[in-house]
Amino acid sequence: MEDIINMIKEALQAELENDGLTELPQDFYGIAALRIKQLRLYELTGVSDDVKEAAKGLRELLVSMIFDLIDLRAKKMLDECLKRGIPQTDVYERPLAEALARFLKEVDLLKGAVLEGNVKDLQDRYRSYRSGYRLVRFNAGIDRFVGIDLVEYGPFEQGDVVVMPFENAKTLIEKKIVEDLGGVQ
Repeated sequence: MEDIINMIKEALQAELENDGLTELPQDFYGIAALRIKQLRLYELTGVSDDVKEAAKGLRELLVSMIFDLIDLRAKKMLDECLKRGIPQTDVYERPLAEALARFLKEVDLLKGAVLEGNVKDLQDRYRSYRSGYRLVRFNAGIDRFVGIDLVEYGPFEQGDVVVMPFENAKTLIEKKIVEDLGGVQ
């Protein structure tokens, strides 16, 4: 496990010493994830309580170091996106960098609409964001609630099919109270 500790330590040190993003070793996150998974197994199957406790402590240390590195690199990605566009990143970080670039583009569009006094564009953007409704089927009963659109919904019984705001549906989907049947305009 000393190899992974040194690899993470060196990556963290390089990030702290450099202004821009540094290059990570090949498959850095994959290797780290594998080691953390191994430590979880040692926690569960160790030959003694001391081994299990040592594995837990080492896993928690590695997770903390990795999370610190990810947070630091995310801040650098944001800085680079603000200055130059999508930065060169590790393959696992590429979706993060692209999402940051999309976010910053939306920020620029909002600024532009405000600067140009384009009220219609602002209203159209807000309306399209708000108008996301989902068709859902209830897997369990639920009491009355007020939706994000300030409309009262319910009570519902198992099997009821309803159209409701995406934000409310998302919460109920995550709790497995409803089944998502699709979007509605």
